[in-house]
Amino acid sequence: NHSLKLASGQWIVWLDADDIIEIEQQQKLRKMIQQAKPAGFLLRVKNTQDLGATGAVFAQLRVFPNDPEIEFTGEVHEEVYNSLVKQNYPVHDIDVRILHTGYANQEIVTEKQQRNLNILLVNHQRDPAKSSAVKLYSIGCAYQDLQSYNDAIIWYKKALKHAEKHKNNPHIQEGAPIKNIECLLELEDFQQAMSMLNQSNKRLQNHPEMIRLKAETLLKLKQPRQAKDEWLKLFYFQEGSSLLPIDFQKSHLAALLNLSEYFKAQNDHPTAQQLSLELLRAAKMIMEKQAVSFQQVFDLLFEHQAYEDALILVKFGLKQYTDVWHYVVAAHCCIKLNKLNAAKQYSKKGKKKFPDDPHVIELLKFLKLSK
Repeated sequence: NHSLKLASGQWIVWLDADDIIEIEQQQKLRKMIQQAKPAGFLLRVKNTQDLGATGAVFAQLRVFPNDPEIEFTGEVHEEVYNSLVKQNYPVHDIDVRILHTGYANQEIVTEKQQRNLNILLVNHQRDPAKSSAVKLYSIGCAYQDLQSYNDAIIWYKKALKHAEKHKNNPHIQEGAPIKNIECLLELEDFQQAMSMLNQSNKRLQNHPEMIRLKAETLLKLKQPRQAKDEWLKLFYFQEGSSLLPIDFQKSHLAALLNLSEYFKAQNDHPTAQQLSLELLRAAKMIMEKQAVSFQQVFDLLFEHQAYEDALILVKFGLKQYTDVWHYVVAAHCCIKLNKLNAAKQYSKKGKKKFPDDPHVIELLKFLKLSK
């Protein structure tokens, strides 16, 4: 807050000592704020050790107007979100990236979190009623990093209750259930983890971290086929804005390796072994810092006659995308599976949305449905 008092510009941009904003990102940010009305802006922060090629990404409030009424709050992980909301400033997400290069050494992380925990607990004990959802959540994070998982669960539940009661801090409402399930998996309480996954609301169930955790939990419960369906869904999530840190490359790598193992075990499938090898090659692409898209995974499944699995992938995609490609390939999967009525339904929906698309028209002719 002392630094805010010394600032003389129209806008505040705050950085950690180990943050990097690349030149092109600086230019993009300057252009955006020159045209912007007073507001807070969430930037995409990437925790990385290889200049952004890999690492977890999350949205964080890093830019806001230079207003004397805005101040940081909190002893640890100081933030200005509540101060901005109190002054009625809107908050927007923008596609500007910051590279955060810390967190390389686990010993340093442990030492830092033990220090944070001591500070947070002393402050909380002074006046528990004044503790925000952010503070309660930060205590949970500290306990989790220190591998005190039962304690972490207690504090995450407190943070979630506080955020829901006051209807604020959406990242806490999103993050606390996910963190609780992570802790339950560490405690090997797989049944309770699955119970929490099934009881979560629909929006959270389609969160990439919840999908990843469900896949991991199903594997622990020895349900590899159901886990396979969850691993497939992860390819519809690519790096972008998220309230929670998500390492999309790591999730995709885990998905490909687990899918490879699954198909390797399918001795009754004629091309399963070759598909397993192709999935391993795709995993190698991620290790070489290349992206793998849902279209690439679909092509591998379809080419190797895993039509049921290709359809599972596309049906999940249709919940998010309504482009012609999804309707066409869903119909093709159904044709391969001899599910002609389902193929007709996908074709009809595609024709309704894209009446002049040649692929849809050709499908309808094949199915003898064209009028």
